[in-house]
Amino acid sequence: MNQDNLTNMQKEMSAFFYAFQKECSGLAKKVDSSLQQSLQMQRKELADIAAGSVEKGLEKAISRYNQTLYESNKSLGFKIQQLENSLEAVNRKHKQLVFKYWLGAVICLATIIVSASYLLYHYKSAIDQNKLAAELTQKVNEADLRMCGKNLCAAVSSQKYGKYYLVKKRSAE
Repeated sequence: MNQDNLTNMQKEMSAFFYAFQKECSGLAKKVDSSLQQSLQMQRKELADIAAGSVEKGLEKAISRYNQTLYESNKSLGFKIQQLENSLEAVNRKHKQLVFKYWLGAVICLATIIVSASYLLYHYKSAIDQNKLAAELTQKVNEADLRMCGKNLCAAVSSQKYGKYYLVKKRSAE
């Protein structure tokens, strides 16, 4: 699921950069178109002004051209600043997300290691504690034992078939 989120984020980033490239191309075409239109307007105005005051008309046309160019430049700068701000925000969020994923993975790995160590220690202790009892139980199961009234009897030799001896009880020392 985390990989899907990362993949989706990468797709969104690709789409975002594609849209940015497209927007820049569109802005460049608009600026070029604006410049072409402005140049055409200037040519027409120059032809009209040539009959009258050439110097006055030229200054006016250049002023308008500079104003149009200034406004286009200002608009383009504003759009670029907005895009840079958006990219910075996306990069911050991406870094935070990656940090959270890494932190989660490290915590999970640490939890698994601690749990495995605890289980290993616990079961090793349990095995060590029950080893002697298991060996004794195995020997008792292998022995030929039976009840003789309220006492325990054991066959001490297979050569004396049918003869069982009482098992001596431990002394309380």
